[in-house]
Amino acid sequence: MSTQPQSPLSRIATSVHRLAVRRRTIVSLTLLCALLSAGWFAKDLGVSQDFRRLLPQDSESIARLLEVDASIGNQSDLYLVIEGDGKETILPVGESLEAQLGTWEEFRFVLFHRDVSYFENNALLFASIRDLLELHDRVEERIRAEVAESMAIGSPPVTKNEDEWGTPETEGSTRKIPKPYMSTNNETLFVLIARPVFPNTDVERSRALYAKLETTIQREMEKAKASDLKITIQGSFAEQSRRQDELDASIVKGSLLAFIILFSTLGLYFRSGRVVIAILLPLFLSTALALSFAKLVFGYLNIVSAFIVAILLGIGIDFGIHLLTRYRDERRGGATKTRAMEVAMTQTGTSTLAGAVSTAVSLFLLFFAEFQGLAQFGVIAGIGVLAAFFAAALWVPDLVARV
Repeated sequence: MSTQPQSPLSRIATSVHRLAVRRRTIVSLTLLCALLSAGWFAKDLGVSQDFRRLLPQDSESIARLLEVDASIGNQSDLYLVIEGDGKETILPVGESLEAQLGTWEEFRFVLFHRDVSYFENNALLFASIRDLLELHDRVEERIRAEVAESMAIGSPPVTKNEDEWGTPETEGSTRKIPKPYMSTNNETLFVLIARPVFPNTDVERSRALYAKLETTIQREMEKAKASDLKITIQGSFAEQSRRQDELDASIVKGSLLAFIILFSTLGLYFRSGRVVIAILLPLFLSTALALSFAKLVFGYLNIVSAFIVAILLGIGIDFGIHLLTRYRDERRGGATKTRAMEVAMTQTGTSTLAGAVSTAVSLFLLFFAEFQGLAQFGVIAGIGVLAAFFAAALWVPDLVARV
């Protein structure tokens, strides 16, 4: 009786199973080393909140925006808000911070004290039209009054002091002169402005700068020994760091929640901690491999692919569940461990591989999307799905044999 020829997917599943059985220990040790290495390599993978990375980099609008950035550089400022009881406490701290930050290569310029001597010496150049017309009228009035007094024969001279006549220094011109420090009217709050050389969308450098600033601020506050002194970091760079921390926390919470739900569901279904481990270890390996691929190829995750861990945990867990469910059913039917796993891999494994390939191909098609958020997500998820199947097919036989 002739046997039906195997399909390509069936041959692949059978070959993978044979490798997993014949080189069981070597395969398991290799996969364990791969899990540890991939996890270590991907541990510093960051998430970029730069919306420009979600758009095609060869588009005309993005190209122009990059040209503008290259020509004029970063235009976002960082602000240090210094609060205290008075300027006697605040000014020494602000000037010390200005001197220190001015030497940092991260800043294009730092500004705390402004030289306003030019404005004081040339106040009339900054007077408004209204102030100039008012000054013109006062000058004319004074000329007429003095001429009238000089022509009044026999009358004693009547004069006015400078304050009564009004002068440029006491009128609107002085209102145009900026203060030497950016502060409130009661001088209990002063602001130091610093402009970094990189944009606030550069997450890694922004975080490093934020941490460096906090250390410097803490050192200055300890040196000042003023209990009422308060220094805070404000502006887009501070907001970016806070948003990044919130996003990272959300990613961690979402991934942990997905893991807890999966762990609880598997435990209730299989009622075996060892079986749960046999499913989760290959799943962790596939997730680590997908993140390592993302770091190697892209160097970052965008805001769309940021939650790829939770998604891969949900998609990739199917393969281990299908294989172990079929294995358990065969064992209940009286098959040996070896025979039960062989049937699970050669039959259920073939259909599972077909599902993995079709899912991965569908995800890879997103690579051609103009929206780069979906393009990156599709490639990473496709790699993760294929890795999830092969990790389960190669590792589950050895893990089950040890149960």
